Amino acid sequence: MDFLRNHQRSFMEIKGQVALVTGGTGGLGRKLCLTLNREGAKVALVYHQSKEAAQKLSAELSSSGVRSLAVQADVSREEDVARLVETVMKEFGRIDILINDAAYNTWVAFPDLEALTLEIWQKILQTNTTGPFLLMRAIGPIMKKQGQGRIVNIGSIAGFQPAGSSIAYSV
Repeated sequence: MDFLRNHQRSFMEIKGQVALVTGGTGGLGRKLCLTLNREGAKVALVYHQSKEAAQKLSAELSSSGVRSLAVQADVSREEDVARLVETVMKEFGRIDILINDAAYNTWVAFPDLEALTLEIWQKILQTNTTGPFLLMRAIGPIMKKQGQGRIVNIGSIAGFQPAGSSIAYSV
């Protein structure tokens, strides 16, 4: 029983580890970054557009004495993901935790199928499904080489109980 307790404790220990969080400036992403930082993890927070918010959060995280980094990337673009991973590896030398929290949505009422254009459909799926895939594919080999790593993919309850925001978002 002590083995299990010690194993669980070491598995949950994140002090000194490097966490990459996509959607780091959003509501949940920001809270994840703050929590990881409070637990002693170095945080690479990824933002798409809100540079000022990302830099402010990164400064707040770094003020705790634990390094952090804000990196701009469109997670739906393979070249952005490659640059992101290269930047984080150059800064920290490893990636122990990947949290895929970035998401995109455009309000399209379910009954209004004509308003759901192919462009909207593709943008939502590229960000919400292809983005996490690209990141896992880029970071998975790094984690294997390190001998460990954790990947957390955040989804929406809309996948189980669509509430009218968009058919594409509910996929």
